[in-house]
Amino acid sequence: GDAQGGDNGSASATDLTPNGAPLAQNFCADPLNAALGDQDWMRFATVPGGAYQVRTTRLGSNSDTVIQLYNAAGQLLQSSDDVGPGRATTLDFNATAAGTVFVR
Repeated sequence: GDAQGGDNGSASATDLTPNGAPLAQNFCADPLNAALGDQDWMRFATVPGGAYQVRTTRLGSNSDTVIQLYNAAGQLLQSSDDVGPGRATTLDFNATAAGTVFVR
């Protein structure tokens, strides 16, 4: 678990503020198997034409992060793995409409 706690699904996702302070989280033990380990879900509101970037930094020595972006209906929009230094990753997203997206 991590200091945020209680964010193991989209219904309890932590609110993010675009361009806000970084959020310290632990990683999900296996993003392909939801039954394993802690999941960290966040959400943020988008505006049409908005450009957003989600990235992982300052990873522990055994970390390998994957970022997944979902729409409000739970459909996977994008996924990013190892797009950054080492095993960190970065996901760039351009919103076409206003709404809420979820990051896992």
